[in-house]
Amino acid sequence: MSDLVDVLVVEDNAADVELIQVIIEDYALPYRLHVAEDGEAALAFLRNSTPAPRLMLLDFNMPRLSGPEVLRTIHKEKLPSPVVVMFTSSQTAHDRQAALDLGAAAYVVKPILFDDFCRTVMQIFQEHAPAPAPLEPGIHL
Repeated sequence: MSDLVDVLVVEDNAADVELIQVIIEDYALPYRLHVAEDGEAALAFLRNSTPAPRLMLLDFNMPRLSGPEVLRTIHKEKLPSPVVVMFTSSQTAHDRQAALDLGAAAYVVKPILFDDFCRTVMQIFQEHAPAPAPLEPGIHL
């Protein structure tokens, strides 16, 4: 059994995905990232993964299926659903409300500055998918 927490990142911007991967690696965070480049790939992953990832970072505007369309389909098909955090560059109140109405646990606007982006990603992980406490150094039976 793995001590890693599974997280699905649904993002069409490769630079944002790479930055999240770098954060996980550089800070040695106990998360295993799965990446879907669009909403269709995210739904395919959710349909076939058991158990579902604990957290899904979902972009709002993507090709094929948008974030809200993914949320609608999850509900319609009664798919196992992780905690969903809409992590997007969209700052409109309408988009925020639509995501929350469709079941997103939070709506977080992506920071532009690198340090702010790192802090925000780590805060999302800690708040919405806390990792198991690490073992203290030494012998464990």
